[in-house]
Amino acid sequence: MDRLLTVRELADRFRITPTCVYRWLSDGLLPAVRFSRRCVRFRESDIQRLLDQLKDGDPDAAGALPERVRRLKKL
Repeated sequence: MDRLLTVRELADRFRITPTCVYRWLSDGLLPAVRFSRRCVRFRESDIQRLLDQLKDGDPDAAGALPERVRRLKKL
């Protein structure tokens, strides 16, 4: 079973603020698991898959994401 990351853990991993994570989540850019209205977690495998798509230059993944997320590719 995948490890579930909190908003803080994901923000620390990407070196961004939790506010930015919530913004990306509301924009539909991050796959998430919602347990309630206020409780959200991120599957580690989903986040890794997103990073791999960006790293590989997948046109479907990169084309659907705004420039601010494409910069993750450089991490």
